[in-house]
Amino acid sequence: MTRRLLWIGALLALGGAVTVTAAASRHATPQTTASVVGVPAGDTLLVRVGKQKPTRVHVLGVRTPTGSACYAGAAAAATRSLALGRRVTLVGELARGAYVSLPNGSDLGRTLLGRGAAQVDVWGTRFSRLAAYVPLQEAAASAAAGMWGACAADVSVSVSGAERALPGQYVTYTVTARNAGPLAAPTVTLELRPGSYAKQLVSVASPNGTCAPKSWMATCTFTGMTAGATVTATVVLQALAPGALAARAVISLAGCTSAQCGGAPLLDPNLLNDQGAASTIVPGGAYGLAGHECDPGYVGVCIPPPPPDLDCADFAPLRKFPVKRDVAEPDPHHLDGNNDGIACEGDDY
Repeated sequence: MTRRLLWIGALLALGGAVTVTAAASRHATPQTTASVVGVPAGDTLLVRVGKQKPTRVHVLGVRTPTGSACYAGAAAAATRSLALGRRVTLVGELARGAYVSLPNGSDLGRTLLGRGAAQVDVWGTRFSRLAAYVPLQEAAASAAAGMWGACAADVSVSVSGAERALPGQYVTYTVTARNAGPLAAPTVTLELRPGSYAKQLVSVASPNGTCAPKSWMATCTFTGMTAGATVTATVVLQALAPGALAARAVISLAGCTSAQCGGAPLLDPNLLNDQGAASTIVPGGAYGLAGHECDPGYVGVCIPPPPPDLDCADFAPLRKFPVKRDVAEPDPHHLDGNNDGIACEGDDY
């Protein structure tokens, strides 16, 4: 009885192994060894399998600039240096694209992404390595590697205005946006956001673009900001009550996020200078009393005590001012986010 059970178990195990192997063979991803004889573009190889005619194969999972687009030539050169004249292993159906394993075992797509010579191909064929590829692109973009530095437009914004006003007065703020390049920014939108004590947006205008009120804020749109170009907008607010009258401006780059969109920038690499603000102290009531206009919790700057609860954007261009600790309520506006004694640093936002 025991021998019979063992024999049946062995037979079942063998049958299962054969079945699994047969199933695996039906669903296995094809692998092809080929020689790379040409690189028409950074994401395209011309390969020869055996003595067959050369075949075009897309590098699965990545997309590079092509034609006259920014970084197209550099991306193609990067792929040539890695693959041209070498025998590679292609994993996948060649007609749909294939992962490319280089002679040293490295993944061509991963290498291009890490160098900033390619983007994750979210527009093409679905692929299984998406989760592994995305962090590589994010790291390259953060480091401004490859196309992320070369194909960018750094648009900065600043706001200036009166430091003091009386209740009822109109306060004019000048918003300046500049494109440091290296590429032109096809469309730039400037959002103008009055602070909590602005009370009333009177007007907004620009000699360089189109401005209009929009809900609780206003927007200005500029087209064709070449590298080095500067545009301005004028915002008028009315001080209707004591407090801090604030104007904020935030830049959004409505460019192209695909590498196939010609010379359009891929991103703005410096987000820290995309927002600017200025504030005006409007005295009156408690703010007009000697010794109560400036909060004692901050050193070297005059910031009114709450309410309202203000943030660092309300005091631009003031940056990096000390917080006084030996007072009853240090940092009442919570401007020192990392609690290192210095308010409105880059890591406090």
